[in-house]
Amino acid sequence: MVSCTLYFDKDKTYFLSAGGVWLEPDNILRPGCVLIKEGRVKEVGPGIQSPGSEVEFLDFSHLFLIPGLIDAHVHLALGQGMGLITKVEHVVNAGMAAVRDGGDRDGLVLKRRNQIENRIVLAAAGQALFRAGRYGAFLGRPLTGKKEMVESVESLVKAGVDQIKVLVSGPVGLNRYNQVGPPQFETQELADLVSCARDHGLEVMAHANGPEAVTRAVRAGVNSIEHGYFMGLDALDLIAENGVYWVPTIEPLAVLAESETEPPKRRALIKRVINNQIKQLTRARDLGIHLGLGTDAGSPGVEVDSGLRREMAWWRKAGFSGSEILSIATADNAKLIGREEDVGRLTPGHLAFIIGLPDHVSLDQAPFVRPEMIGFPQL
Repeated sequence: MVSCTLYFDKDKTYFLSAGGVWLEPDNILRPGCVLIKEGRVKEVGPGIQSPGSEVEFLDFSHLFLIPGLIDAHVHLALGQGMGLITKVEHVVNAGMAAVRDGGDRDGLVLKRRNQIENRIVLAAAGQALFRAGRYGAFLGRPLTGKKEMVESVESLVKAGVDQIKVLVSGPVGLNRYNQVGPPQFETQELADLVSCARDHGLEVMAHANGPEAVTRAVRAGVNSIEHGYFMGLDALDLIAENGVYWVPTIEPLAVLAESETEPPKRRALIKRVINNQIKQLTRARDLGIHLGLGTDAGSPGVEVDSGLRREMAWWRKAGFSGSEILSIATADNAKLIGREEDVGRLTPGHLAFIIGLPDHVSLDQAPFVRPEMIGFPQL
C-alpha cells in the first residue's frame, strides 16, 4: 500500500531531498535533490541550492526516487469489473506516468482522452485496423482494400491518434504448440499503410505472431512488433537489423497458466509457450534489440496496476537485471511511445512523475518493490 501520494501543483515549487535519485543505470545520486516547478523537474543534483522561501520542502531522505513507469501495451477500454476512469486511477496508484493504448472497437479511450490525460500521459491508437472478416473485430475497424486503408488512417488522424495499430496476424494458438493465426496482409499492403501513416507523422505498431507475419511487418517498415510469439530466430535477426522495437507481452498467457479453470493439459501447453517466449526474449537481449515492456492489460485477467510488475518478473527469468528492466520500463518505453521529452526520466524538463522506494532497496530489486511514495504533476 502506498503511504504517501503527492500532487505537484503547477503554481507551486517543490524541493525534494532524497536518499537517492535514479537518473539512468550508471548515474545514481546518493543523496540527491529534485527541484520541481510548474509540474516539471527544474533541477536535479547531489545537492542543489535552495531556491528561496516560497518553496515546499519535502524530506525523503529515507526514499530512493525513480521515474514513473510506462506500460507500452494496454487496452484500457477492454476487460470487465471497473470503469475506464477508475482504471486510470489504478494506473496512477501503481506509479505509472504513461500508457500506450492499442485500441478498442468503439475508440472509447480516444473519445475520453481529455479525462485520461488529466492524470497520465496517453499514447492512443484509437481503433486497430484489421482485414475484414478476420481476427480483430473487438479492437477496431475492418479493411477491405487500399482506399479504405487510406480513409481509415485519415479518419484516425483527424480523431487525434498518436500511432496506427494494425493486426498483421491472428493470436497465438493455445490448443497446439507453435500455432499462430495466419497473416492478414501482404508485405506491400503493410508498406502502403506504413507510408500513409508516416505521411501524417505517425508510426505503426503491428500485432504479429509467427515468422511470416513478423517478417512481413518488419520488411514493410513498422515501428514495433507486438507479441511476436513463435516468430523464430530469423525474424529476431531481421528485427535487430532493422532497428524495430519488440513488445513481448507475456502476462496474458501467465494469467491463463495460473487459472484453475483451465484444464491441466492446456495449462501445461501454455507454460511451454511462455518458456519459448522467454527464450526469444533472452535472444533479443543478446542481439541488442530495442525492447518495449507492455502487459496487454485489458486481456482476460491482466490487471492495469499489478500486471506491469508481474510482466517485469518474467523478464527477470529471461536474464534481464533489475536495472535493465527499469530502464526499459521508463526511458526506453518513453522513446517507443514518442514522449521521451515528457516522461521516462528524472531530468530537467520532464514531467514530475516520481516513485519513492525504500532507500535500502537495491537497483536490482527496484522494479519489483511496491512504492512508499507516488508523486504526479498537475496536467
